[in-house]
Amino acid sequence: MAEEESDQEAERLGEELVAIVESPPGPVGIRAAGDSRGGVGCGGGGGGAAGDSRGGVGCCGGGGVGISSRDYCRRFCQVVEDYAGRWQVPLPQLQVLQTALCCFTSASASFPDECEHVQYVLSSLAVSFFELLLFFGRDEFYEEPLKDILGSFQECQNHLRRYGNVNLELVTRIIRDGGPWEDPVLQAVLKAQPASQEIVNKYLSSENPLFFELRARYLIACERIPEAMALIKSCINHPEISKDLYFHQALFTCLFMSPVEDQLFREHLLKTDCKSGIDIICNTEKEGKTMLALQLCESFLIPQLQNGDMYCIWELIFIWSKLQLKSNPSKQVFVDQCYQLLRTATNVRVIFPFMKIIKDEVEEEGLQICVEICGCALQLDLHDDPKTKCLIYKTIAHFLPNDLEILRICALSIFFLERSLDAYHTVEELYKRPDEEYNEGTSSVQNRVRFELLPILKKGLFFDPEFWNFIMIKKNCIALLSDKSAVRFLNESTLENSTV
Repeated sequence: MAEEESDQEAERLGEELVAIVESPPGPVGIRAAGDSRGGVGCGGGGGGAAGDSRGGVGCCGGGGVGISSRDYCRRFCQVVEDYAGRWQVPLPQLQVLQTALCCFTSASASFPDECEHVQYVLSSLAVSFFELLLFFGRDEFYEEPLKDILGSFQECQNHLRRYGNVNLELVTRIIRDGGPWEDPVLQAVLKAQPASQEIVNKYLSSENPLFFELRARYLIACERIPEAMALIKSCINHPEISKDLYFHQALFTCLFMSPVEDQLFREHLLKTDCKSGIDIICNTEKEGKTMLALQLCESFLIPQLQNGDMYCIWELIFIWSKLQLKSNPSKQVFVDQCYQLLRTATNVRVIFPFMKIIKDEVEEEGLQICVEICGCALQLDLHDDPKTKCLIYKTIAHFLPNDLEILRICALSIFFLERSLDAYHTVEELYKRPDEEYNEGTSSVQNRVRFELLPILKKGLFFDPEFWNFIMIKKNCIALLSDKSAVRFLNESTLENSTV
């Protein structure tokens, strides 16, 4: 039944590809270029399926192509991707690609030798062929229907030599040598047999690095972790291939799947820059591996917190928050995890990215939590970091814009730290407002939180302004101003006002 269905699909595909040649060009809304891994018919399925192969070279017939090579290639890709996507197993997908390559070979007779669209299609077909061949061993290469498919591929390559497509030629060589797994150097690497790095590097340089990535992906998907790790380590030791972040990501994936390799996980983590780590985390999450991405994120984030290093900290905390909530949507668990990470931090400035994510994710309660975090931070020894302390006061004022008493205390505290004219003007503006009674009903935070915060804030004051009028506060502030011209200006202003 599967054989008949596959044969019928191949026949219908051939007819549709013929129709592209015969029909006039029309509007096309498909992608023509992109990632070489996602090209024509790309995708590996599960195990093989039986089926026969139809249509050799020229299944589209001869004749010239009535549309441009660009339009033909675009429409060709759309049709082939549609047909390949109907199957979830590799053999029928290979049969789709066989028919597609035969038809393209016939149609390309009218295309120019130098054509980027033709090169893209040929590379996409070659990479897709290679990816699907990973599912087959050498013995199957000499059995039907795979033998016929591979024979068609090599015959098409003979007709397409004028394009000099590197990927197509490489896959032809790999087929001739018995398949993607048969190279003796590769076999030695996978079996952890002794092989000099020079010989291994020479072999790795002989192929498109993407082919080694596809091999690694296949091995990981099949949970052949020791073999995958052996291949990945060899790639990481290669001077050029090691620049591809995928292999570093793949090594973390393998180490995550092999808890006994915890020491190697930590060692590789130390060698990986945080910027690269962020790319690896994001790529891992895109592949649907949320828990691995979360573990990787925490593995990069926690040492930064412990060391007080702010490098990439905002990005890491933001990504961590999204992954944490994706793995567990509970807001309470999220807040608890935030506090747990904050307890490991040695740099008080990390409270700002944490407050940002808490306020964004925990809604109304988030504001109160952020105010409490500010209160805790102010109780630390911040004598050597007046800028951060100042920023905390400004943050509290931002969170509680309707609480005049707290605004005044924050403004005075900022003035004591900055001793600037601008800071003084803020104090003056707030003390010229009419006094307001605190209204618990309109407060943004609970009464308990506010009254715990007030004594913490007042500890930072040089004098207690509670029972003083504004004239006394102004006098004390002017005495603390560091700018002599500002002092003169304020004294003259005070004199003029008293004269009036």
